[in-house]
Amino acid sequence: MLLSARGVRVKFNKGRKTATRLTASDQNVQNIYVVNMNYKTLIINWHTKAEQQDDIFSQFVFEYLAFIAMLKTQVFKGVNRDRDCIQKFKRLTKIQQKYLMLLNEDELLRHNWQVIFDELNNNGGLGTYSNDPFNVQEIGWWNCSHDELNQKTPEERKKFTGVFYGFDDWENMVEYWYTIRNNLFHGSKNPQGRRDQLAIEYGFKTLGPLVLLLLTEYFSIMPSGSTGEISDAKK
Repeated sequence: MLLSARGVRVKFNKGRKTATRLTASDQNVQNIYVVNMNYKTLIINWHTKAEQQDDIFSQFVFEYLAFIAMLKTQVFKGVNRDRDCIQKFKRLTKIQQKYLMLLNEDELLRHNWQVIFDELNNNGGLGTYSNDPFNVQEIGWWNCSHDELNQKTPEERKKFTGVFYGFDDWENMVEYWYTIRNNLFHGSKNPQGRRDQLAIEYGFKTLGPLVLLLLTEYFSIMPSGSTGEISDAKK
């Protein structure tokens, strides 16, 4: 199974304790080998590394890698395409309910989403673009939790894209993280641009609690102390 991130391919080996190789085929970068790591170890390491990074771009990248690896190897085993996992995840009611409950109870998480809402709803919705920052396109998968775009209802097609419709807008929260990932890996992000910084910083701040929720759900991982570290509840 392959996990892509801007030319970086991560090959998993059926969860066995075998070497996992990360290659960057389009860059002159030496191959890196991560030995004796199963899915659980690799995902937890990525989640932990996200908190340890000094810049918001690296924080989001590591957190997103942990997120998509969870979806591909634990939540939807055998589903290879990122988009397929994302659409299925939008319909995963048990995680949706737990995250929205956390959002309702956690003032900081709610604040972080409010920052995103205010930016997109007041200063122009989120779009998707490749290497041309002036060619911004509407996000076709916004307001969509179906497997195919042609399954969108007339009502869904009429709704604005790139904006949020409240704190229960789960499907667009998931689409937000995926769009930020696409714009960062394939687009033209400006590390000094205010809007780009905000989108990625708060993408990380809102995705982190979800990854921890998934670790708790699938690996019995629990927060430890006040430092944000995690521990295995089964130990």
